[in-house]
Amino acid sequence: LQEQLEENWDIVMHIRGFSDVGIFFDWCSLWQSPRTPEQLKSFKRALPAINLWYAHSDTFVWLVTDALVPHADGRTLGYADKGWTMFEAALARKIKGDSFDQITELGDALGITIETPMPPNEPLAFFKRHRYGNQVYTNGADQDTIVAPLYKRATEDILGGVKELNYLAENWDDVHAARLGLVLPLCVSLRTLSLKDAGLTARGLRAILESVIDDNALSKLKEFDISENPEVGDDGACALGAALKKQGALENLRGRHVFYCNLTATGLRVILEHAGNDETCPKLQDLCLYGNSRYIDDEVRALVTAFEQ
Repeated sequence: LQEQLEENWDIVMHIRGFSDVGIFFDWCSLWQSPRTPEQLKSFKRALPAINLWYAHSDTFVWLVTDALVPHADGRTLGYADKGWTMFEAALARKIKGDSFDQITELGDALGITIETPMPPNEPLAFFKRHRYGNQVYTNGADQDTIVAPLYKRATEDILGGVKELNYLAENWDDVHAARLGLVLPLCVSLRTLSLKDAGLTARGLRAILESVIDDNALSKLKEFDISENPEVGDDGACALGAALKKQGALENLRGRHVFYCNLTATGLRVILEHAGNDETCPKLQDLCLYGNSRYIDDEVRALVTAFEQ
């Protein structure tokens, strides 16, 4: 940890422009059992704010993942087996997007790298029968009384206020897209969503858009980038066209980037027909479609001209 702080101090203090920082050591910085009545009060005051240390977009998080600890049942538990440690890792990866220099794994138990930003987990992820529902806790009651409800509340609060999600990846699949679709309805303040070069397919894009189209969850979205996803194709363009067609779904959209998505004249036509609709997309000003089909028919040319005007 000392080595990491020394290596990153200039980045934190100078490049990032911070003049003061706080350092939080989990477990060590909170009173642990057995606690006096005053220590318990301090612990309870601190617990609701613990999410900020991991999830805030300006924090740097170092995860010590190689430590092994014995459990009461005789097993030896690693970082990925325990509830509290995975709670911390999941929060740290929630909205930092492509700024993965802010998350460093001191070990190799999780395999966190800058190339693999993942979509946020759904709010119920730490409840039983969900993604992290089988994690182990020293105090078995922690899961139901502290960790699972705390993660749910943190997810709702964090995603409800996030204004930008930026994912640059090369190894997403339809499962990752579906996971993003699960939480996007919570992102009611989202202004920018970038999925450039994220490995999106038409099916994945449809899953994302269908999750938000009915309740207009992305009505505040201004910038939407799905460029450099060649598997989107015309089927993905149809899904995007359906979202653009829906009244109120993307009414504040001002810029949309769909270049190098392997669209033919058919896909371009679908997008342009709805992009030029003053009722459903009244604020759209910037539409980037270059790098798609070179076989543009007269109808598409006319639609481009109409949009430009």
